[in-house]
Amino acid sequence: TLENLRRDKVIGKSLEARVEIAGLGDGKAFEKREESLRELTNVSQLKLRSDSLLDGKPVGEVGMDKLEISGMAAVGQKCARCWH
Repeated sequence: TLENLRRDKVIGKSLEARVEIAGLGDGKAFEKREESLRELTNVSQLKLRSDSLLDGKPVGEVGMDKLEISGMAAVGQKCARCWH
């Protein structure tokens, strides 16, 4: 996803990106780890969603085949003193 954004000149580096991961079902287990996952993926913004990106409906069973990942340019201004 990030490589496609770079290729299309939407972002220059990963810290200019926002990534949404959907299809997590009851994402409460992931909520506490959202910031750590953002740091691990080295993006400016990360959103974990329990619903589907495609139709907004709740996802029942969670599985790798049901995850949806979307990338876009991060929203907001880059801080002059920090990385994100």
